[in-house]
Amino acid sequence: MTDSQASSKTIVIVDHDSRIRQLFADALGPQGYIIAEAASSEEFFRSTSGTNSSTDIFIDDAVLFFISLDLKDNQGLKIIEWLQGCERWADVPITVLASKDNFSQVLPASYFGAHGYLVKEFGAKTLTRHVDKTLSQCQPTFGSGLPTLTFSLPDYIAKEISQAKRTHTPVSLMMGSFVGYGTGLSDASDSIVESDLPWVDEALEISRRAIRECDTVIRVGMFTFMAVLPLTTKAGLDVIEARLHDHLKALLQAVKTTTDQEFALVTAGSCAPDEAEDWRTFVDLARIRLRIAIENRAAPVEHAA
Repeated sequence: MTDSQASSKTIVIVDHDSRIRQLFADALGPQGYIIAEAASSEEFFRSTSGTNSSTDIFIDDAVLFFISLDLKDNQGLKIIEWLQGCERWADVPITVLASKDNFSQVLPASYFGAHGYLVKEFGAKTLTRHVDKTLSQCQPTFGSGLPTLTFSLPDYIAKEISQAKRTHTPVSLMMGSFVGYGTGLSDASDSIVESDLPWVDEALEISRRAIRECDTVIRVGMFTFMAVLPLTTKAGLDVIEARLHDHLKALLQAVKTTTDQEFALVTAGSCAPDEAEDWRTFVDLARIRLRIAIENRAAPVEHAA
């Protein structure tokens, strides 16, 4: 990315380690990025509330967030979840910073909506390459080979809810994650962005074809997707889940065979207007249910035919 492309664009880094924050300034500042930094979740939330005038304007212009899983207050996942539920930043990609000691938290972070990760200790070259790759794919996509969204995700969901209320018909939101078991992600790679996991895009394209009720399956994280399903009730979500398991079985088996990484699909959903009348409640409810479903899923099992 050239200096002119990066100009006036802000990258937010939340990490208690001043050396990491300085690395961002040294590596990305010369490229024209503004680096907004916070050492804790408290400092971060203070900046987003407008009570820290020195950094609030930078947060407003954010194009990429880096959230450490090493924060001393252990609130990294809380920040990610909050960003995903905030209209202003729901479309901005998130990278988590992990260490060898807490690498197991990368997968849970991806379920909250993280789009990639970096493993400490990384250098300026790895950081710059990661930023360039992430921002080149920063728009949510419909799946492999399909166009990027030309509108914000909150606007898209709000429009679907408005249509359901106007026509007195149901609409459901399905959220799904490919949950890793066994080896899951390998920390041998010090940097991962969504494009490094092409099988997920392939899974989304299979899902799009399988979900005949809609033509839009949106990737919203490394392993997470959502689909808005008009005229679909809770019972309809259960039918679609069974259909997805059947259609994705061969691909997930191929992933296990070729990468020694085992993943299983877990889904959850919410319905409007019965359960939610605005986009944030609609998404939050589905995301909470997905988190519970993931936590309750101890190991992959064969889905009944």
